Amino acid sequence: MHNLVPTNTTLLSDQVRLNQILFNLLSNSVKFTHYGQIDVTFSVVQNKISNMVLCIEVRDTGIGISSENLETIFDPFTQSEKTSIREYGGSGLGLSIVKLLVEMLEGTIKITSEEHVGTKLSLHIPVEERRKLPRVSLKIDKTNSLELFHRQLSMLLVEDNKTNAYIAQAFCKKYGMIVEWVQDGVTAIECLKTNEYDLIMMDNQMPNMDGIEATQIIRNELHMKTPIIACTADGYEDTKNAFLEAGANCVLVKPIKEQPLREAFIILKNDLSNDL
Repeated sequence: MHNLVPTNTTLLSDQVRLNQILFNLLSNSVKFTHYGQIDVTFSVVQNKISNMVLCIEVRDTGIGISSENLETIFDPFTQSEKTSIREYGGSGLGLSIVKLLVEMLEGTIKITSEEHVGTKLSLHIPVEERRKLPRVSLKIDKTNSLELFHRQLSMLLVEDNKTNAYIAQAFCKKYGMIVEWVQDGVTAIECLKTNEYDLIMMDNQMPNMDGIEATQIIRNELHMKTPIIACTADGYEDTKNAFLEAGANCVLVKPIKEQPLREAFIILKNDLSNDL
């Protein structure tokens, strides 16, 4: 690992998103580099308008990616249909999640690769030196999130993908929520039989029991009115309608973004103000 960032420089960015970006990229490299090496380089440059840019390069000597698959490597739906890319991305959403997180940070990501030679990912993410950020901005943003609800809420997160779960938890904890994470509908039903939660975030495609079936059981068999935020990766109207008919309060399309999630929280708060 090479660090070309000046030792006396303190950079300001989103630590949660940067950690998840690096975790995903390095996990992919480690998984598919059977011999050779993995190099990670960090450097800081100034662009033409005098802004600081963090440059991250991850280079490995792994199995590489074919030119055909390289064209759609950041597309979650294409990935899910191609075995080699699905494996490279973990669940088929891994690299699309990375691209989304980089774009959230107003950065760019590029990939070059050659089969049996290796892969290089280059990221350029705008950052600030710490002295340039007014501290009052951080205080206001944090207060707004924490004050959305009048008390601390508990959430049951039902999601089989670790990356998606990590991001969802990070978003929810900005609102002071206590999040319990389970990985399938069956486990969720068992948790609901013995525990009470203020909110449920329900994925759709999961092993053992999918989200729509789990939602139906929550409403029709457990007779619970706990607000359910459903999440689906396909974005089809039929899936959304099936979730709503099963009893979900709202449906978000994955990858989950912070603003749509906040809007869902606001809608639920307005509809259920006495409870939330």
